[in-house]
Amino acid sequence: MNITELAEDIIEFLNTAPGETWTDLDVGPTGYVEAEFGLDPNELFQRGKKSLWVIPWLTEYMMEESQGRTRKVNINRRPRIVVALSVPIAETDANRIDVGSKEAIIRVINLREDIEKAIITHKWALTLVDVESEPPETLPLNKRWFYVVTQFLFEGVTC
Repeated sequence: MNITELAEDIIEFLNTAPGETWTDLDVGPTGYVEAEFGLDPNELFQRGKKSLWVIPWLTEYMMEESQGRTRKVNINRRPRIVVALSVPIAETDANRIDVGSKEAIIRVINLREDIEKAIITHKWALTLVDVESEPPETLPLNKRWFYVVTQFLFEGVTC
């Protein structure tokens, strides 16, 4: 399985996940946001609309050599998939303390967590070995936006 096939599997899974997967907001063609194939997380934010991109980021290669009289080299591929969520916060905070109302912030944080839990708990063709959740991006003042990136590292393919 190559990295783009894995990305497409994640997209299909997120867009067809059952309703109980989602706390407040759902993912899918008729949901709050639809998972799409993407390449550049910065372009995602520049679109200026809510988006969920699954990005085949890179593939790491790990080389292992055997010891002994016969030398054998194994090359293990480790695809890294990035899931980027970009959501405008439309509801403002009446006290102007934060980017949006408490309820709006809770909904987008829950959505991010639901997406991560769904990917982590699903049985993939490759083994998920690491998840790196990054904090929300710092954006210019007066931009009420929630923009986060989570990296998923898989392994299990030997060349």
